[in-house]
Amino acid sequence: MKAFRTRDLLKQAPNATRVIRGFLICTLTAVAMTSVFQENGTNTTLPLLFLVVVGLVAWYLGPWAAGAGLTGGGIILAVHLLPPVGSMSVAQEAARVNLVMMLLFGVATVYFYGRRTP
Repeated sequence: MKAFRTRDLLKQAPNATRVIRGFLICTLTAVAMTSVFQENGTNTTLPLLFLVVVGLVAWYLGPWAAGAGLTGGGIILAVHLLPPVGSMSVAQEAARVNLVMMLLFGVATVYFYGRRTP
């Protein structure tokens, strides 16, 4: 068994610029999706479509970037898209279930599509 060294732990730490880029890509995509689909009546399924963006960010930038983006995008979608707009609470049951499913499937997507270091 290999001895624990702090140096090895720091090598596994995420690159800060990669995490910031992933966070910005996901949150800006969530803002764009919110502004485009805000007037549409079928905005409750939009969080599940957001998983495509999270999967792409996890594939190209790694799991830490996708996790940060998933968190930021979820907050943006909850506050600015789902009724009541401007509040973190979600009134519709279907929208609330889809938001929770987005977070759960997002964690699985981040885990399975995240970049692995050898």
